[in-house]
Amino acid sequence: METTQKSENNQIHLIKGDCFIIPNSAIKISGEKGNFYSTSNRDYWKSTVRKYIHECIECPLDTTYVQVWCCTPSSPDSNWCDHYEMPDKERFPSHLPLHLLQGHLEGDVIYIESKWGKIELTLAQLLYRYGNHGRFEQVLEEVLG
Repeated sequence: METTQKSENNQIHLIKGDCFIIPNSAIKISGEKGNFYSTSNRDYWKSTVRKYIHECIECPLDTTYVQVWCCTPSSPDSNWCDHYEMPDKERFPSHLPLHLLQGHLEGDVIYIESKWGKIELTLAQLLYRYGNHGRFEQVLEEVLG
């Protein structure tokens, strides 16, 4: 990943990228018998996807998740999740907790603490695929329906 910076002890401490929303429905699990909104399989989501998110970044378990694509800036074919582009060839989560995205606008920068260090993401919906759905904040509103 060309946008990483390393500290003196060679630990990665800042990873820069762009982030845009995949316009699928948000996923919400509320308790064992709570609501689940998604076309995904509930058991698969709870045992695999959600678990992986929490191994990478800290967030409450009972939250709403939004499907995103994070990539190296200005590199539309980059995909940190599917192409294992994180340090040590690991995957970045395919979904982020809603609270990290809410209240932000197209072009804003958000910071996420992760197991790899701090991640700086520019919200850049219009620059990438699904840009025809509108600005970042518009697509977020759409997926929360």
